[in-house]
Amino acid sequence: MQGHDRLISLVLQAYDDAIRMLEKGDIFGATEKIWRAIEDSRNAFLVAIGVAESKARATDFGEVVFINILRKLGRRDLIDMYYGFDCYFHLEGLHEPQTYMDALSEKIYEAKEWISEIFNLIDIAKNMGMEKTIKIIEEVLS
Repeated sequence: MQGHDRLISLVLQAYDDAIRMLEKGDIFGATEKIWRAIEDSRNAFLVAIGVAESKARATDFGEVVFINILRKLGRRDLIDMYYGFDCYFHLEGLHEPQTYMDALSEKIYEAKEWISEIFNLIDIAKNMGMEKTIKIIEEVLS
């Protein structure tokens, strides 16, 4: 199993866990799992385009490159959602879990749509030649 396929499997498992925890009323657990799913989606995308998993997981590199690639691809919508999830799930949900179940449920289902879009980009990246992928990464890093 390739690195990004393993990460995709982890994303799907974390998402299922988030739904299960949400149904049990475990706000903290649900936000923790959905944030894990979002971060593993980001990592899976980067690994699929050739970034080493250790680099992809490093926030100072992985997040910056991911955001810049999305910007280069014209996907500001996905960037805005990512930062919104960061605030909602990561900052508020994990550090101050005081959200309402309905709002959390809404955001988790929005996260599923975002994850699906990232999976679509992974499919596009897999079909794109490595030369083009490398060129995009080099442009982002320069």
